[in-house]
Amino acid sequence: GFLLIATMNKKYGSMLLMTGAIYAVLGVLFGHWLLFGLIFLVAIGLIAGRDEILAGVWIFTVAIYLLLGIMFDLWHPGWLVFLVAIAISTIVEEKSLNGFIWITAISSYLFLGFIFSLWHPTWIVFIVATAISAYFDEDDNKIVNISVKENKEYMNKEEL
Repeated sequence: GFLLIATMNKKYGSMLLMTGAIYAVLGVLFGHWLLFGLIFLVAIGLIAGRDEILAGVWIFTVAIYLLLGIMFDLWHPGWLVFLVAIAISTIVEEKSLNGFIWITAISSYLFLGFIFSLWHPTWIVFIVATAISAYFDEDDNKIVNISVKENKEYMNKEEL
């Protein structure tokens, strides 16, 4: 949820977070996961008015998720496709390279952890993401900004 709100537009990120929470609650209470998956289409329809490319990405993502769930019973690891859609949305909507880097790092870590149980060796992606994020800092291209200030009072005493 934090990633949705932090990397996307706060309004649309919170709407997708709320949609996911409603989907989870209705699915757990009533067990009709496929039927309640339509709630994502409603949220996507609301986003579609703003940007057709993003709407297409999200409709395609929901379609892939439903396909993985219905055809292969991969509901659990299938939800990882939403992280890919969030990464694409971050680049298209917010034009944030750092947001994309972190979402990609988290998605990679979760994918490798859930699918291959590689939790321990893949934590290194966070160090790599930190280095790449620092290198491509959006404010300036310097990793560390150091400024040197001269102490004129000290220099005057030395000259005397």
